[in-house]
Amino acid sequence: MQEIVSGVYITQDYPIVTTGYVVQGSRGLAVDCPFAEEDVQAWLKKLEVLAEPAYCVLTDHHPERSIGARIIQLPLIAHEMARVEMVSSPDTYKGNANPIGSEIDRLKRVTGMGRAVPDLTFTEETELYLEGLQIRFEYHPGPMSSAIWVVVPERNVMFIGDAVPTAEPPFLGPSLIEEWLDSLDALREPKYRDYQMVSARNGLIDRSQINDAARFLRKVRDRVEKLENEPQNESLLIEMARELLDDFPRSEKTDPQFELRLKLGLELQQLKALDIEDEES
Repeated sequence: MQEIVSGVYITQDYPIVTTGYVVQGSRGLAVDCPFAEEDVQAWLKKLEVLAEPAYCVLTDHHPERSIGARIIQLPLIAHEMARVEMVSSPDTYKGNANPIGSEIDRLKRVTGMGRAVPDLTFTEETELYLEGLQIRFEYHPGPMSSAIWVVVPERNVMFIGDAVPTAEPPFLGPSLIEEWLDSLDALREPKYRDYQMVSARNGLIDRSQINDAARFLRKVRDRVEKLENEPQNESLLIEMARELLDDFPRSEKTDPQFELRLKLGLELQQLKALDIEDEES
């Protein structure tokens, strides 16, 4: 594990997610978790070497995080919307039946998702004191309705979940584009200028990447507006997904997965926009 400042660690040893660990004295707070069961067990052993894990916080309720959380025997912290969404979801997750353009699409059947429902939730902001160390949880929707940041003021570190996608495109389907842009504006505020920011997928980010993320989301917004006049236009969805994919590193191995992710996301955003129009008419 990489110690980015005294008592704050990150690891990118596992697929999909960058996990964090905040240590104070003999106890630690885990931030997110791997999705594969064998990786969760190996990860927990690494944490125990540094300090006794006391809590795990999920930066949103995406299945890439909640699948692994179901086997963690720790109090789980998340936003209230995470609890609402997870309680209303099936106890069995079938990735291959509902592909989203993720590594978890290969999972045939994962049971016990109810065990990932958070134990401790909040709505706007709350604090935890870990042996005297203040850790603040802030609600910043956008990537998902339950997205939060984990802020450690004394150490000038913050875990920002999927707020700033860099190496791969985000999952647009469940996202709230306008709220997401507002959250990126909040990241630019002077009070966070000296903070190290940790992305849930790509580790430490550069502040310039916040602007890149905002530009990408504005492109998404523009394309969704165009799609409102093009219902059920499969070829246009594919064309737009490929255009948006150019904002990220390309490779023959990941392009099909990421193109599917963007296409499905645009399609869901289109449906949401059309639903809003129907309600207003």
